[in-house]
Amino acid sequence: MISSPISETRVAQIAKRRYYLPGMALVIALWLALGSAIGWDADSEIRTAQRQTEALIDVLDAHTTRLMREAEQLANLVVWQVEKHGVQLPMDAYVKSNRVKLDVFLQIAVIDRHGILRSSTVPDFKPIDLSDREHFRVHLENSNRGLFIGKPVFGRASGKPSIQLSRRVENDEGDFIGVVVISMDPAYLTQLYDDLRLGSHGLVAVLGTNDYVIRARRSGPKDAVGMVAPENSVLRQALKSAPSGSYQSESFIDGIARITSYKKLRDYPLVVAVGFSRFEYLAAFRARRDFLLIAGLLMTTLILFASIRQAKLLRRVVVSSNQERASREREAMKAERVEALFQAIPDVAFGLSPEGKLDGLNPHFLKLLAVSKEAIRNATSDDIAAAFFRSDLSADRLAKQGALGTALNSPTGERECLIFRVKNPTALVYEVRLESRRGGGRVVLIRDITLQTRVRESERDLDITLHAINDAVISTDEQGRIKRMNPMAEQLTGWPKQEALARPLGEVLRIVGPDPQREVMDPAQEVLGTGVDLHWDGQRLSAANSNMLRDVMISAAPIRAEDGDVRGVVLVLRDVSRDAFSEPNWTPIPRQTGH
Repeated sequence: MISSPISETRVAQIAKRRYYLPGMALVIALWLALGSAIGWDADSEIRTAQRQTEALIDVLDAHTTRLMREAEQLANLVVWQVEKHGVQLPMDAYVKSNRVKLDVFLQIAVIDRHGILRSSTVPDFKPIDLSDREHFRVHLENSNRGLFIGKPVFGRASGKPSIQLSRRVENDEGDFIGVVVISMDPAYLTQLYDDLRLGSHGLVAVLGTNDYVIRARRSGPKDAVGMVAPENSVLRQALKSAPSGSYQSESFIDGIARITSYKKLRDYPLVVAVGFSRFEYLAAFRARRDFLLIAGLLMTTLILFASIRQAKLLRRVVVSSNQERASREREAMKAERVEALFQAIPDVAFGLSPEGKLDGLNPHFLKLLAVSKEAIRNATSDDIAAAFFRSDLSADRLAKQGALGTALNSPTGERECLIFRVKNPTALVYEVRLESRRGGGRVVLIRDITLQTRVRESERDLDITLHAINDAVISTDEQGRIKRMNPMAEQLTGWPKQEALARPLGEVLRIVGPDPQREVMDPAQEVLGTGVDLHWDGQRLSAANSNMLRDVMISAAPIRAEDGDVRGVVLVLRDVSRDAFSEPNWTPIPRQTGH
């Protein structure tokens, strides 16, 4: 029965319902997924930056505390000499005789109770009046004998910007007799900047917790000292809530947005801060985001183009034949689901000092070795190698442990890459990369490559299996293009493997039924269209560059992914002509004549 014609209005309604609306739904779903993935990726990057600054702040804390303790010990030594011999000390002679070592300090000086400079490690110094300086007056007005960390000034004796570290001196009766002052270059507090690898606009800063004056600050090549953090600065507000933590804000000095961690020193009125430039740190994220946005635009264009194209095809079908209805229309195009592909899983990482001692690690290192940070704190390279293979059940465990220990202890500092198999109790494969580090020592990265190794081994086993099969075996992708074929398939089709790969199956296999006049069959497209196993008997195959047909039996089955989607087809072709006769059964292909 001939159905009635479909009107243009009805065609437009069908096109809208079947193509336009699903296409728009796919576009909306696509961008919602992209937005979620981009947002998650940005949050993940920021959390990673915060974890890194929290780890680096401990390094700066230890460095600053060590410098302050050295200064305090040196000040106590000089105070003892002043108490015994008075304020007129031969400080220059002390330095030359190595009784006093300046190291990172610019000058050691003694000021008498009237504020006059009486002793200094600066050769040929002149007594000058320093009674108006903060580091003198604070001791004149306060009997506290602890180390006072002054604001950065330009020293009148040294002529250099310095931080004045001073201590009150009293006689046996408790009377004030002077002040010992140690001058330190602020740059020593921020000299770890390059080692911390904070980028061009990272931040290392040291501030006082009583006056919030910047004792030392470095961002890239620029140093800054002496400025006061405003009352409304994020750092001052954060210190009111907790002695350590992290925050994001724009700098009140250079306006650069940073991800910063801070920590108040336990023994001194100082707070240290380490930060990454948000713009620099998120560069990799922006590249991934831009890639996703471009991919989203391309997918959107493809979806909309496909929707419009389907609608035009529907109109052509209606014009050519009203009998062809919705049962013959193509299925709506399925959009591929967008997953969160760029989840950063950091490798196991740790550092070794030039002496072969552990001097840095990440949490994944502790998890891999199943040890606490305290237990592994002073570990050597050999200790780490022993802990890594501690649970290995392999017979060559000691040999592998020795190989890793030797690599970790290698003084050459050359880049190395080692592969180890560990049985624990399942077989695991780890890649160990060793990189040299500026200033000595090495950085070691450990990555679990078990899955990649198993895939390569499976591919090799599959190739061996296919070579052993006496039938022709061919597999295709979801578009019907050849991905793999064994030697029997090359022999049967007459196509070399390297020439056949990536070609459509119908181009390599010319298969017809018992009647050569009928349309050529493509078994891959049959299976891709139905999604079920199919079998054909009595088919004929034409080899390349031949006009002869060979009798074959064909079995084809879909290749499915874990989610059930058809990702390709595998075909097995058996040459039944050689089973039926001692010689191949060849049949000429009738030549087509034009009409």
